Amino acid sequence: MGSKWKVKMSSAGARDVLSDGSVQEELDRRADAIASSANARAGSDDMRNPPFSASSGTGSPRAAAFVGTSSPHGVRHNSKHNTLLGSLGAGRG
Repeated sequence: MGSKWKVKMSSAGARDVLSDGSVQEELDRRADAIASSANARAGSDDMRNPPFSASSGTGSPRAAAFVGTSSPHGVRHNSKHNTLLGSLGAGRG
């Protein structure tokens, strides 16, 4: 039994959705949650920066967020324990 529905995507509409401010806010919220979870896993350190941090990408035509290491402690902890990979679940909620 064939479907009679067809969906045609407008590239201008898709571009508007990808660059919308609410999409950027949601990505920022999720990136902050992942960074917080990773920092909790890594524990405290005497470094000035937290081990992991989140940042927003504004250079491309679409919304983006990035979570990465921000101190040598974060680099070591992620290398040994895959901290960022283990913290991805915090961004799903």
